[in-house]
Amino acid sequence: MNIIFNLLNNLLHRLFNFTGDWGISIILLTVLVRIILLPISIKQKISMAQQQTLSKKIAELKEKYKNDKLKLESKVEEYYSQSAKSMLGCFVGLLQLPIISSLYFVIIRMPVEVGTIIIPWLDSIKMPDKYFIIPLLYVLTSLSRNLFLYFKTRLC
Repeated sequence: MNIIFNLLNNLLHRLFNFTGDWGISIILLTVLVRIILLPISIKQKISMAQQQTLSKKIAELKEKYKNDKLKLESKVEEYYSQSAKSMLGCFVGLLQLPIISSLYFVIIRMPVEVGTIIIPWLDSIKMPDKYFIIPLLYVLTSLSRNLFLYFKTRLC
């Protein structure tokens, strides 16, 4: 994990040398890490969807064969053997943990106490937002995203 930390730390300092602002550098580093982890995230989402369809099929089998335990066990075993590969896809998400935690520690252990042009009301990017503007923006964007998804599913 020290290798990942050093790599991300060097990348953050190079991005700072390129942009001249720590806030923009942190955002660019975070976006870059998310882009690199995107294939793993997609694989994880596909695996989760396969697990959901498998659980629905098993629930249907339990309803269909509720009186015949042997037939139910054989059918469930058949489904599990077919979907063993999709279960391994859930563990792919564990590969992300060392990278994300290293990114967190790189940002937390930054030796600088400076502000950024992105958040001008803060004196230091390590200080909490005393006006609660950032948490409010986060809540508003989360709510708008959830409302968008809700209405999208209702209309489609």
